[in-house]
Amino acid sequence: MYAQTAVKSHILLRNGAYGIVMRGVQKCTCADASLRDRNALPLCCIKLDTATDPDMGRETFIPGILEALSDGEQLHELWAGVSVDTMAARASDVEGRENLSPQDYQEILEQSDRYEAVFMTFMDKLNMLKWVARLGAVKYIDRENALCSFDDPSFAQLLAWCSTMGDAVEEGSDVPYLELSQVVLSVEPISNPGRLKALDELFGEPCAFVGFPDGGSGFSCFNCDYGGSMAIPANSSNKEGAWAFIKEQLSMDKQMDIEYCLPVNRQALLRKAEEELSGEQVERLMGLLENTQGADRCSDSQVRDIILECGQAYLAGDKSLEETVELIQSRASLYVSEQYG
Repeated sequence: MYAQTAVKSHILLRNGAYGIVMRGVQKCTCADASLRDRNALPLCCIKLDTATDPDMGRETFIPGILEALSDGEQLHELWAGVSVDTMAARASDVEGRENLSPQDYQEILEQSDRYEAVFMTFMDKLNMLKWVARLGAVKYIDRENALCSFDDPSFAQLLAWCSTMGDAVEEGSDVPYLELSQVVLSVEPISNPGRLKALDELFGEPCAFVGFPDGGSGFSCFNCDYGGSMAIPANSSNKEGAWAFIKEQLSMDKQMDIEYCLPVNRQALLRKAEEELSGEQVERLMGLLENTQGADRCSDSQVRDIILECGQAYLAGDKSLEETVELIQSRASLYVSEQYG
Protein backbone atom coordinates (compact mmCIF):
# COMPACT_ATOMS: atom_id res chain seq x y z
CA MET A 1 0.00 0.00 0.00
CA TYR A 2 2.78 2.41 0.92
CA ALA A 3 6.51 2.43 1.60
CA GLN A 4 8.85 5.00 3.10
CA THR A 5 10.68 7.47 0.92
CA ALA A 6 11.90 11.06 1.26
CA VAL A 7 10.87 13.93 -0.95
CA LYS A 8 11.13 17.69 -0.82
CA SER A 9 7.94 19.36 0.32
CA HIS A 10 7.27 23.08 0.58
CA ILE A 11 3.60 23.72 1.16
CA LEU A 12 2.37 20.61 2.95
CA LEU A 13 0.46 21.16 6.18
CA ARG A 14 0.34 18.69 9.06
CA ASN A 15 -2.97 17.24 10.26
CA GLY A 16 -2.36 15.88 13.74
CA ALA A 17 -5.48 13.76 13.95
CA TYR A 18 -4.03 10.97 11.80
CA GLY A 19 -0.40 11.97 11.48
CA ILE A 20 -1.34 12.84 7.92
CA VAL A 21 0.17 15.63 5.83
CA MET A 22 -2.20 17.78 3.84
CA ARG A 23 -1.80 20.79 1.61
CA GLY A 24 -4.23 23.57 2.22
CA VAL A 25 -6.76 24.51 -0.42
CA GLN A 26 -5.29 27.97 -0.82
CA LYS A 27 -1.93 28.49 -2.47
CA CYS A 28 1.05 30.51 -1.26
CA THR A 29 -0.09 30.65 2.37
CA CYS A 30 2.03 31.55 5.37
CA ALA A 31 2.69 27.85 5.82
CA ASP A 32 4.42 27.89 2.45
CA ALA A 33 7.10 30.19 3.82
CA SER A 34 7.52 28.31 7.12
CA LEU A 35 7.99 24.93 5.45
CA ARG A 36 9.96 25.95 2.38
CA ASP A 37 13.32 25.72 4.14
CA ARG A 38 12.90 22.09 5.14
CA ASN A 39 15.51 20.01 3.32
CA ALA A 40 13.26 17.01 3.06
CA LEU A 41 10.03 15.71 4.49
CA PRO A 42 10.03 11.90 4.61
CA LEU A 43 6.79 10.67 3.09
CA CYS A 44 5.34 7.28 2.41
CA CYS A 45 5.34 6.11 -1.18
CA ILE A 46 1.75 5.24 -2.03
CA LYS A 47 1.32 2.00 -3.97
CA LEU A 48 -2.11 1.58 -5.53
CA ASP A 49 -2.72 -2.12 -6.03
CA THR A 50 -6.12 -3.82 -6.09
CA ALA A 51 -4.39 -7.06 -5.11
CA THR A 52 -3.69 -5.62 -1.66
CA ASP A 53 -6.46 -3.04 -1.53
CA PRO A 54 -9.43 -3.97 -3.76
CA ASP A 55 -11.12 -0.59 -3.23
CA MET A 56 -8.23 1.58 -4.40
CA GLY A 57 -6.43 0.71 -7.62
CA ARG A 58 -5.05 2.95 -10.34
CA GLU A 59 -8.23 2.48 -12.35
CA THR A 60 -10.12 4.25 -9.53
CA PHE A 61 -8.75 7.59 -10.72
CA ILE A 62 -9.48 9.91 -13.61
CA PRO A 63 -7.07 9.71 -16.59
CA GLY A 64 -3.75 11.49 -16.26
CA ILE A 65 -3.79 12.51 -12.60
CA LEU A 66 -1.57 9.75 -11.17
CA GLU A 67 1.04 10.23 -13.88
CA ALA A 68 0.99 13.98 -13.27
CA LEU A 69 1.48 13.56 -9.50
CA SER A 70 4.22 10.96 -9.71
CA ASP A 71 7.90 11.63 -9.05
CA GLY A 72 9.38 9.32 -11.63
CA GLU A 73 7.72 6.01 -10.87
CA GLN A 74 6.84 6.91 -7.27
CA LEU A 75 3.64 8.50 -5.98
CA HIS A 76 3.83 10.49 -2.75
CA GLU A 77 0.57 12.42 -2.66
CA LEU A 78 -3.02 12.19 -3.81
CA TRP A 79 -5.45 14.99 -4.54
CA ALA A 80 -9.08 15.09 -3.52
CA GLY A 81 -10.19 17.21 -6.48
CA VAL A 82 -8.77 19.03 -9.48
CA SER A 83 -9.34 21.63 -12.10
CA VAL A 84 -7.56 21.73 -15.46
CA ASP A 85 -5.82 24.86 -16.74
CA THR A 86 -6.12 24.91 -20.52
CA MET A 87 -7.25 26.96 -23.52
CA ALA A 88 -10.41 26.45 -25.53
CA ALA A 89 -11.18 27.33 -29.15
CA ARG A 90 -13.93 26.52 -31.60
CA ALA A 91 -13.45 23.04 -33.03
CA SER A 92 -14.10 24.31 -36.57
CA ASP A 93 -11.22 26.81 -36.27
CA VAL A 94 -8.61 24.26 -35.26
CA GLU A 95 -9.82 21.16 -37.09
CA GLY A 96 -7.02 19.71 -39.20
CA ARG A 97 -4.41 22.00 -37.64
CA GLU A 98 -1.49 20.58 -35.65
CA ASN A 99 1.08 22.10 -33.29
CA LEU A 100 -0.79 25.39 -33.09
CA SER A 101 1.32 28.45 -32.30
CA PRO A 102 0.41 31.99 -31.25
CA GLN A 103 0.86 33.02 -34.88
CA ASP A 104 -1.70 30.40 -35.96
CA TYR A 105 -4.30 31.96 -33.67
CA GLN A 106 -3.47 35.40 -35.03
CA GLU A 107 -4.05 34.06 -38.53
CA ILE A 108 -7.42 32.63 -37.50
CA LEU A 109 -8.33 36.11 -36.23
CA GLU A 110 -7.22 37.85 -39.42
CA GLN A 111 -8.89 35.37 -41.76
CA SER A 112 -12.32 35.58 -40.15
CA ASP A 113 -14.73 38.50 -39.90
CA ARG A 114 -16.48 37.04 -36.84
CA TYR A 115 -13.72 37.92 -34.36
CA GLU A 116 -12.55 41.18 -32.81
CA ALA A 117 -9.50 39.82 -30.95
CA VAL A 118 -7.70 36.62 -29.97
CA PHE A 119 -8.65 36.98 -26.28
CA MET A 120 -11.30 38.73 -24.24
CA THR A 121 -10.58 42.24 -22.92
CA PHE A 122 -9.20 41.17 -19.54
CA MET A 123 -6.27 39.25 -21.06
CA ASP A 124 -3.67 42.02 -20.84
CA LYS A 125 0.13 41.67 -20.84
CA LEU A 126 0.51 41.03 -17.12
CA ASN A 127 -2.44 38.65 -16.91
CA MET A 128 -1.02 36.51 -19.69
CA LEU A 129 2.42 36.61 -18.08
CA LYS A 130 0.91 35.25 -14.86
CA TRP A 131 -0.53 32.31 -16.80
CA VAL A 132 2.80 31.70 -18.52
CA ALA A 133 4.57 31.77 -15.16
CA ARG A 134 2.09 29.35 -13.63
CA LEU A 135 2.20 26.89 -16.51
CA GLY A 136 5.91 27.39 -17.14
CA ALA A 137 6.80 26.31 -13.60
CA VAL A 138 5.22 22.95 -14.46
CA LYS A 139 6.02 22.48 -18.14
CA TYR A 140 9.69 23.47 -18.15
CA ILE A 141 10.91 21.85 -14.91
CA ASP A 142 12.17 18.28 -14.63
CA ARG A 143 12.21 17.58 -10.88
CA GLU A 144 13.45 14.03 -11.27
CA ASN A 145 16.67 15.21 -12.95
CA ALA A 146 16.78 18.69 -11.35
CA LEU A 147 16.80 20.43 -14.73
CA CYS A 148 15.05 23.36 -16.41
CA SER A 149 14.27 23.87 -20.08
CA PHE A 150 13.23 27.51 -20.30
CA ASP A 151 15.65 27.79 -23.21
CA ASP A 152 13.17 25.73 -25.26
CA PRO A 153 11.95 27.91 -28.16
CA SER A 154 8.32 27.39 -27.14
CA PHE A 155 8.89 29.27 -23.87
CA ALA A 156 10.35 32.28 -25.66
CA GLN A 157 7.35 32.13 -27.98
CA LEU A 158 4.99 32.31 -25.00
CA LEU A 159 6.85 35.28 -23.50
CA ALA A 160 6.75 37.08 -26.84
CA TRP A 161 3.00 36.38 -27.02
CA CYS A 162 2.55 38.25 -23.72
CA SER A 163 4.02 41.36 -25.32
CA THR A 164 1.32 41.35 -28.03
CA MET A 165 -1.48 41.69 -25.49
CA GLY A 166 -3.04 45.04 -24.68
CA ASP A 167 -2.44 47.08 -21.56
CA ALA A 168 -4.59 46.64 -18.48
CA VAL A 169 -8.04 48.17 -18.84
CA GLU A 170 -8.99 50.37 -15.90
CA GLU A 171 -12.41 50.10 -14.33
CA GLY A 172 -14.79 52.54 -15.96
CA SER A 173 -12.72 52.68 -19.15
CA ASP A 174 -14.54 53.21 -22.44
CA VAL A 175 -12.64 50.28 -23.99
CA PRO A 176 -15.34 47.91 -25.29
CA TYR A 177 -15.79 44.66 -23.41
CA LEU A 178 -15.46 41.69 -25.74
CA GLU A 179 -17.72 38.69 -25.26
CA LEU A 180 -16.56 35.12 -25.75
CA SER A 181 -18.50 35.05 -29.02
CA GLN A 182 -16.16 37.76 -30.37
CA VAL A 183 -12.79 36.14 -29.67
CA VAL A 184 -10.74 33.19 -30.91
CA LEU A 185 -9.48 31.75 -27.62
CA SER A 186 -10.44 31.49 -23.98
CA VAL A 187 -8.13 30.61 -21.08
CA GLU A 188 -10.07 28.09 -19.05
CA PRO A 189 -9.63 26.59 -15.60
CA ILE A 190 -12.10 23.71 -16.08
CA SER A 191 -13.46 22.96 -12.62
CA ASN A 192 -16.85 21.41 -13.38
CA PRO A 193 -18.33 19.39 -16.25
CA GLY A 194 -20.94 22.05 -16.92
CA ARG A 195 -18.28 24.48 -18.12
CA LEU A 196 -17.84 22.41 -21.28
CA LYS A 197 -21.54 22.67 -22.04
CA ALA A 198 -21.43 26.41 -21.35
CA LEU A 199 -18.47 26.86 -23.71
CA ASP A 200 -20.31 25.06 -26.50
CA GLU A 201 -23.24 27.43 -26.02
CA LEU A 202 -21.10 30.57 -25.78
CA PHE A 203 -19.03 29.62 -28.81
CA GLY A 204 -22.14 28.66 -30.73
CA GLU A 205 -20.55 25.34 -31.68
CA PRO A 206 -18.48 22.56 -30.07
CA CYS A 207 -15.34 23.73 -28.31
CA ALA A 208 -11.93 22.08 -28.54
CA PHE A 209 -9.41 22.08 -25.71
CA VAL A 210 -6.17 23.11 -27.36
CA GLY A 211 -3.96 23.84 -24.34
CA PHE A 212 -1.27 26.50 -24.20
CA PRO A 213 1.02 26.57 -27.26
CA ASP A 214 4.13 24.52 -26.48
CA GLY A 215 5.54 23.60 -29.86
CA GLY A 216 3.51 20.38 -29.81
CA SER A 217 -0.10 19.39 -29.24
CA GLY A 218 -0.65 22.01 -26.51
CA PHE A 219 -0.04 21.96 -22.76
CA SER A 220 -2.72 21.68 -20.07
CA CYS A 221 -2.10 20.97 -16.39
CA PHE A 222 -3.98 19.89 -13.29
CA ASN A 223 -4.21 22.08 -10.22
CA CYS A 224 -5.91 21.68 -6.87
CA ASP A 225 -6.84 25.23 -5.95
CA TYR A 226 -9.90 23.92 -4.09
CA GLY A 227 -9.30 20.19 -3.79
CA GLY A 228 -6.28 19.99 -1.50
CA SER A 229 -3.63 17.26 -1.51
CA MET A 230 -2.89 14.47 0.95
CA ALA A 231 0.21 12.47 1.88
CA ILE A 232 1.39 10.24 4.74
CA PRO A 233 4.60 11.17 6.60
CA ALA A 234 7.00 8.32 7.13
CA ASN A 235 7.07 8.99 10.88
CA SER A 236 3.28 8.89 11.23
CA SER A 237 2.25 6.91 14.30
CA ASN A 238 -0.96 5.80 12.59
CA LYS A 239 -0.29 5.06 8.93
CA GLU A 240 -3.30 2.75 8.67
CA GLY A 241 -5.58 5.46 10.04
CA ALA A 242 -4.04 8.03 7.72
CA TRP A 243 -4.60 5.77 4.70
CA ALA A 244 -8.19 5.09 5.81
CA PHE A 245 -8.78 8.86 5.98
CA ILE A 246 -7.37 9.38 2.48
CA LYS A 247 -9.45 6.53 1.09
CA GLU A 248 -12.57 8.04 2.62
CA GLN A 249 -11.88 11.37 0.89
CA LEU A 250 -11.56 9.50 -2.40
CA SER A 251 -14.65 7.33 -1.92
CA MET A 252 -17.64 7.61 -4.25
CA ASP A 253 -19.83 9.25 -1.60
CA LYS A 254 -17.29 11.92 -0.66
CA GLN A 255 -16.33 12.60 -4.26
CA MET A 256 -19.95 13.07 -5.34
CA ASP A 257 -20.23 15.85 -2.73
CA ILE A 258 -17.22 17.78 -4.06
CA GLU A 259 -17.94 21.34 -5.17
CA TYR A 260 -15.84 23.88 -7.08
CA CYS A 261 -13.61 21.23 -8.70
CA LEU A 262 -13.66 17.95 -10.58
CA PRO A 263 -13.65 14.67 -8.61
CA VAL A 264 -10.55 12.51 -9.04
CA ASN A 265 -12.62 9.37 -8.58
CA ARG A 266 -13.32 8.30 -12.16
CA GLN A 267 -16.79 6.90 -11.53
CA ALA A 268 -17.84 9.96 -9.55
CA LEU A 269 -16.69 12.27 -12.34
CA LEU A 270 -18.46 10.19 -14.98
CA ARG A 271 -21.70 10.22 -13.01
CA LYS A 272 -21.53 13.99 -12.53
CA ALA A 273 -20.63 14.54 -16.18
CA GLU A 274 -23.40 12.29 -17.49
CA GLU A 275 -25.94 14.29 -15.48
CA GLU A 276 -25.02 17.47 -17.39
CA LEU A 277 -23.42 16.52 -20.69
CA SER A 278 -24.19 14.55 -23.82
CA GLY A 279 -22.22 11.40 -24.55
CA GLU A 280 -20.03 13.25 -27.05
CA GLN A 281 -19.33 16.01 -24.53
CA VAL A 282 -18.36 13.45 -21.88
CA GLU A 283 -15.88 11.99 -24.36
CA ARG A 284 -14.38 15.44 -24.94
CA LEU A 285 -14.04 16.00 -21.19
CA MET A 286 -12.31 12.66 -20.68
CA GLY A 287 -10.09 13.41 -23.68
CA LEU A 288 -9.00 16.65 -22.01
CA LEU A 289 -7.97 14.72 -18.89
CA GLU A 290 -6.10 12.12 -20.92
CA ASN A 291 -4.13 14.87 -22.67
CA THR A 292 -3.33 16.83 -19.50
CA GLN A 293 0.37 16.38 -18.86
CA GLY A 294 1.41 18.00 -15.59
CA ALA A 295 0.31 19.14 -12.16
CA ASP A 296 0.76 22.53 -10.51
CA ARG A 297 1.95 21.18 -7.17
CA CYS A 298 2.73 24.57 -5.62
CA SER A 299 6.24 23.45 -4.76
CA ASP A 300 7.80 25.89 -7.21
CA SER A 301 6.29 29.26 -6.40
CA GLN A 302 9.86 30.58 -6.44
CA VAL A 303 10.13 29.64 -10.12
CA ARG A 304 6.87 31.45 -10.85
CA ASP A 305 8.27 34.51 -9.09
CA ILE A 306 11.43 34.37 -11.21
CA ILE A 307 9.40 34.21 -14.43
CA LEU A 308 7.16 37.07 -13.30
CA GLU A 309 10.05 39.31 -12.22
CA CYS A 310 12.12 38.76 -15.36
CA GLY A 311 9.05 38.77 -17.61
CA GLN A 312 7.87 42.14 -16.34
CA ALA A 313 11.29 43.63 -17.07
CA TYR A 314 10.95 42.30 -20.63
CA LEU A 315 7.44 43.71 -21.03
CA ALA A 316 8.67 47.08 -19.76
CA GLY A 317 11.35 47.10 -22.47
CA ASP A 318 14.24 46.85 -20.01
CA LYS A 319 15.53 43.57 -21.43
CA SER A 320 15.36 41.81 -24.77
CA LEU A 321 13.53 38.53 -25.22
CA GLU A 322 16.81 36.64 -25.55
CA GLU A 323 18.24 38.23 -22.40
CA THR A 324 15.06 37.45 -20.49
CA VAL A 325 14.99 33.79 -21.46
CA GLU A 326 18.69 33.41 -20.61
CA LEU A 327 18.17 35.03 -17.20
CA ILE A 328 15.13 32.90 -16.35
CA GLN A 329 16.95 29.72 -17.40
CA SER A 330 19.98 30.65 -15.29
CA ARG A 331 18.11 31.66 -12.14
CA ALA A 332 15.56 28.85 -12.29
CA SER A 333 18.28 26.25 -12.97
CA LEU A 334 20.16 27.33 -9.87
CA TYR A 335 17.03 27.15 -7.74
CA VAL A 336 15.92 23.76 -9.12
CA SER A 337 19.41 22.31 -8.68
CA GLU A 338 19.40 23.36 -5.02
CA GLN A 339 15.89 22.02 -4.40
CA TYR A 340 15.94 18.73 -6.31
CA GLY A 341 19.57 17.94 -7.06
